[in-house]
Amino acid sequence: MSPRGVLCLGLLLLATGLGIGAYFVYEFSFDPVLIALLAFAAFSVVTYSPLTSKLGIGETVTGLDFGPLLLLGTYYIQTRQLSVAPIIIGLPLGIMTAGILYVNEFPDTDADKNAGRNHLVARWGKAKAASRLKAILFSAYAIPVAGVLVGAVSPFALLVLVSAPKALATSRMVSKNYDKVTELIPGMASMVMTTLLTGVLLLIAYFAAGLA
Repeated sequence: MSPRGVLCLGLLLLATGLGIGAYFVYEFSFDPVLIALLAFAAFSVVTYSPLTSKLGIGETVTGLDFGPLLLLGTYYIQTRQLSVAPIIIGLPLGIMTAGILYVNEFPDTDADKNAGRNHLVARWGKAKAASRLKAILFSAYAIPVAGVLVGAVSPFALLVLVSAPKALATSRMVSKNYDKVTELIPGMASMVMTTLLTGVLLLIAYFAAGLA
């Protein structure tokens, strides 16, 4: 697909998402919580390239959008209540999703720096960024474990640890090949699969919790 086609598809999906969000805002009588969530999501998507990526917070904003805010919004629509549980469960997914963006930044770091995109890999340098990936992924598992220990989420959430070896393998691939475009491709694919596996495990965990 051409860059123009990608842009058009992205705009179409953005418009669709905003339309769905606007419908729920209307159905919930313009609930301020939903308005805030929708406004943050729309703002962060529209300003990613011209603003947040240049400020070095693109990964953080992406992680928030596709993790805790996504789950919190879904939870709120169904229950009309706010809770810390969807935030705790959403954070690992957000961190992993941001991790996909993070790993994909390595091959384009030089071009991104020239374009003014001051993302984490550009700020830290490839070597440091590669070594810090392990800590970033570790936090994705530490958060639900801490949530279980304090009783904020179901013990079934510990099922997420099954994907930890995959995450460790991904970190090793990136650390070994961070400056080699072709050799880094398996690491990029592994990051995607780790994220998908983590999401499936959390889905199974809460399905099991609902049956318990």
